[in-house]
Amino acid sequence: MRHIFRFAVAAVALSAPASAHWQYTRWGMSPEEVQAANPALRPGIDRQNSFGGSLIRLSGSHREGGRDFIVQFGFDSENRLNTVFVEPADPRDCRHMVAAVEARLGRDTRDSFLSELVDERTWQDVAAGNLLHLIAIGDMPVPDHCSLRYHPPEGPGEPERPAASET
Repeated sequence: MRHIFRFAVAAVALSAPASAHWQYTRWGMSPEEVQAANPALRPGIDRQNSFGGSLIRLSGSHREGGRDFIVQFGFDSENRLNTVFVEPADPRDCRHMVAAVEARLGRDTRDSFLSELVDERTWQDVAAGNLLHLIAIGDMPVPDHCSLRYHPPEGPGEPERPAASET
């Protein structure tokens, strides 16, 4: 039980608002700025995990609450940070990550349960200016793949919202 509590605290910290949009980053940072914020990150393009206007250029690990996470940073065509992927190093931690995000942000706003083997959920974190997308592939509670994608509300995979003057 104590392990679940520590993980819940860590996952809430991963989704908590701060001066940055994810931990030590802000949307729009260059790869060099993100690398300067965390010199342990490894540069390198990962086309396999890139999609929708976001190219993974940096990756690394993140440890919080005694748990390990894989973190990847995606950038747009102008090299501005527009996506952060957070994946538990141990897929068994997926259900705890989901529970912690739901404890902080409530039920997902766009439940897109796709099938028995693909679960997709979306939350909006207004305070931090983020959309969070979870995708879990495989049988829950221990899927084969589980990742939480952070991006600004108008970021990759989301339609641009018209400005107030355009409505």
